[in-house]
Amino acid sequence: MGFLTSPNRLWLGLLLSFILAAAAVASVPPVITIETGHGDVTFAHRDHQVRAKGQCVQCHHEGAGVHSCRSCHDGERAPIAREVVHQMCKGCHNEQGGTASPMQCEGCHGG
Repeated sequence: MGFLTSPNRLWLGLLLSFILAAAAVASVPPVITIETGHGDVTFAHRDHQVRAKGQCVQCHHEGAGVHSCRSCHDGERAPIAREVVHQMCKGCHNEQGGTASPMQCEGCHGG
């Protein structure tokens, strides 16, 4: 029997998955500042990625590598970012509950 028998392939696949997931988390900036007309939002991007278990598609519907909505959407196809972000963030924060999930404007937007 060679090295790539079924049990070895399974372990090799798991190891590769772990390495790729760790690399994805390491490549994400820990904090992103989003400038808005109502005060900047300091977004703990890496913390959110860890909570989402590296599933970028939970927020970025195109998956990893998408930096902003406008990088895919432009002109008339672009959704109104404020509405999309508020719906997505507030929806998840409502599900998570607790004081660590802000629901009021000042919880995310700086003074």
